[in-house]
Amino acid sequence: MNRAFLLVLDEGPDGFPAEAARVELESLCRTAGLQAAAGEFLRVREPNPSTYLGSGRVAEFAGRVKDSGFETVVLNVDLSAVQQRNLEEAWGIPVLDRTSLILRIFSFHANSAEGKLQVDLARENYRLSRLTGRGVALSRLGGGIGTRGPGEMKLEEERRHIRESIRRLEERIVKLKKQRQRTRELRRSRGLPEVALVGYTNAGKSSILNILCGRPAARVADQLFATVDPTSRRLHLGQNRFAVITDTVGFVHNLPHTLVAAFHATLEGLGEAHLLLLVLDGGSPLLFEHYRTTCQVMSEVRADRQPVLLIVNKIDQLDTPDRERLKRKLPEARLVSARTGEGISELREDIYKRLWTP
Repeated sequence: MNRAFLLVLDEGPDGFPAEAARVELESLCRTAGLQAAAGEFLRVREPNPSTYLGSGRVAEFAGRVKDSGFETVVLNVDLSAVQQRNLEEAWGIPVLDRTSLILRIFSFHANSAEGKLQVDLARENYRLSRLTGRGVALSRLGGGIGTRGPGEMKLEEERRHIRESIRRLEERIVKLKKQRQRTRELRRSRGLPEVALVGYTNAGKSSILNILCGRPAARVADQLFATVDPTSRRLHLGQNRFAVITDTVGFVHNLPHTLVAAFHATLEGLGEAHLLLLVLDGGSPLLFEHYRTTCQVMSEVRADRQPVLLIVNKIDQLDTPDRERLKRKLPEARLVSARTGEGISELREDIYKRLWTP
């Protein structure tokens, strides 16, 4: 397995906890097929426009990377194309920023046509944003005075190619969006309300979908972004009442805007759902940070005005005092365990009441 050296930005006391950021980055690396062999926290007051880090830290890490035989450096921040290129030249190995790491994971996990299209769109938009940095290198291939050199022409050719690819992908996604809208209208004509699962990645949304539907419907794995493809199933709620429940891509702290934009066609469906099931990981010490992140992304995709049923999953990992503490802090939440089935029948009743009680 590729050995990676992790550089974790410490956002300070008012930001995302540094240790939590390290754990999350390690999990992202595992999911991406990288072994987090070592790491270090960073405090960067003012990012260097050329290398993000100061020259002293760049030189320091160059020696450590060389001596320890690391094959990749991973940062939990986004780099400009210039910064990424300069760091790779200084360290002599590939450098992955946050967006490129998550894109790598999404590429592994997208299986449906729609999922692959959205990942491809995110990748192409990311590539387009990197051309500015590449232009610095290509501009060295200059022509005569008043002429465009081969580097500049190559850059414009690549930019046109990527923009054409983005246009084609967006056209195909628009077609899928129209198909989803027709399907949604058909469901509504049949009296089938729509329910959508949202939440931080690895909170157990797919597990809840599976246990509510009574059969495996979505891929479940103890890793971040195990589900990229939207999965919809019919949900029986008793008394001859049915709904359609959809699992969506999970959220994460500082979810790259490239990915939010690419998956907007899917996520905007959240704003049309009759009910959102917001799932939190009851076993996570960052439950409230994850709650805030989820609400932030929901606001970005204009789904923050929909009715929400709050669910705290994985309560089998909690003892009685922790459960009572959660009940006091989140009295409106339904506590469940998708693994043991605890609280699922009550959750089903809650969904029924929310959808059909006047």
